[in-house]
Amino acid sequence: MDATRDFVGLTGTQRADWERDGFLLLPRVFDPAAVDALEAATDRLVAARGATPEPGSEAFETTNIVEKDRVFLDLIDHPVLLGAAMDLMGATIQLLVSTLTYRPPAPHPAIRWHTDDPSPYFFPRPGGQVPVWQLKCAVYLTDVDRPDMGNFVAAPGSHRDGLPRMAPEYDRALAKDRYREIDRIEQAVPGARQVLARRGDVLIFHPALWHTVARNTAGPTRKNIWYVYGPLWMRLGDRTASSPELVESVGPVRRQLLGATVGAARSSLAPGDEGAPLVRLWEGRDYNAVWRARRDELLADWWSTP
Repeated sequence: MDATRDFVGLTGTQRADWERDGFLLLPRVFDPAAVDALEAATDRLVAARGATPEPGSEAFETTNIVEKDRVFLDLIDHPVLLGAAMDLMGATIQLLVSTLTYRPPAPHPAIRWHTDDPSPYFFPRPGGQVPVWQLKCAVYLTDVDRPDMGNFVAAPGSHRDGLPRMAPEYDRALAKDRYREIDRIEQAVPGARQVLARRGDVLIFHPALWHTVARNTAGPTRKNIWYVYGPLWMRLGDRTASSPELVESVGPVRRQLLGATVGAARSSLAPGDEGAPLVRLWEGRDYNAVWRARRDELLADWWSTP
């Protein structure tokens, strides 16, 4: 059965920072003991894969980690991670991807400047804005508290205003096959910021935010766990479906998060209380009551416009 969890939404200050910057660092979400347990689980998984990320080597990644160790499954409904996701997207969501990433020391940036729009097209931008159609949450298992430690690099506000104009000599920073020619890729974008984080912090960011990863010349291997939440109508990103054994081992909330929401008479577009129990937990009222209230808000807004 699912444990009862008190979900934590964003504060007013956090929401304002999110709206302004398009990303937010949540400090000290996990205590040192919890981070130790998570790092031990990631190290076990990496060792089982026979991977030994050495300085200068490519990053090591593996997906669908919730199927590989119970410690990762127990994180999918964490009060802060899931609370932030529901605050920004509502409660009809699922876990699209779970990943661990190891980024060893390297003298060049790890990826070009990009957004997380679906490839090769960009998400539609009605009125120039992109909704929060997915939320990435990065759990830090190592300190990244100085520049050039493989830091996440963001262009603050670019989710709303677009990428600041780059000087012509930096156009390689956008090219998949040439970005490594620029050692300090953050210099390509005016106002770019390397995010400094500590073990146990969590970073969340908007899918339309322009971002990259700085070189790692000042630290050890950077270790992160990533959880990506999105709407129930989206296709899962790291599996076609969760295994029947995993689905049968969890309660209704985790079944929803694992994408096992569709019954004989319902679809992922309208799963009802049975398929989306998080709605009642988050909203304090049932699925249909939430739908009626949101419908009435839309009608009032539309019909009050001259």
